[in-house]
Amino acid sequence: MFPKMSLDLVILSLVAEHPEGIKGYALMKEIENRFGKEITPGPGAFYPRLDNLKNLKLLDENDKLWTLPPEGKNHLQTQVPAILNQSLDFMPQLYKFLMRAIPFGRRLDLLSNPLHPGECSSHVCGPRPGLFDAESIAHDIDDIPDEGKSIKRLQDIKERLGGIKHDAEEQLKAQLAAIDGVLKTIDEKIARCEAEKASWRRIPIEDGSFGDKDR
Repeated sequence: MFPKMSLDLVILSLVAEHPEGIKGYALMKEIENRFGKEITPGPGAFYPRLDNLKNLKLLDENDKLWTLPPEGKNHLQTQVPAILNQSLDFMPQLYKFLMRAIPFGRRLDLLSNPLHPGECSSHVCGPRPGLFDAESIAHDIDDIPDEGKSIKRLQDIKERLGGIKHDAEEQLKAQLAAIDGVLKTIDEKIARCEAEKASWRRIPIEDGSFGDKDR
């Protein structure tokens, strides 16, 4: 379930994507499609949130269509950075703290192959190297006896951690490639802007000098 503040911001953000307006049921389904049915609030919790946002003048409603007024847009612009900063600081710490309560083998499952068969959904599957907590894993490894029969277990752990490292490297490569793609797009746009600027003609101005002016 979404925290109330997060849910409000998600609602406002999605309504902002529909300047023509969106009905409440369609909005609820949009949240479900994007974030998963498991954490999407049901009608009994969802519609009161819409009414509350309307009472706060952060949403408008006309003929069952919800739209975002200027107050709602301003609220998004001020509150989203604040909650993102809080989440980015707090959530990784929370995840890693809670991971310590999970048996060591299951923790490795969550890092490399998050869910057992039948538990997977499109919203949560995939490797999660970001949950890696070196301190707690090193502590668990220290608890393994220094004896011959521990070798096989340690080798298995090493192999799995190698896979987690590979997943992290692949995710980083994908992120870097995405950034490179955006940088290339910017370079192409700058080139088009420079080409357009080169087409400007210079005209005399009153003080006798010349200035650039759009043709």
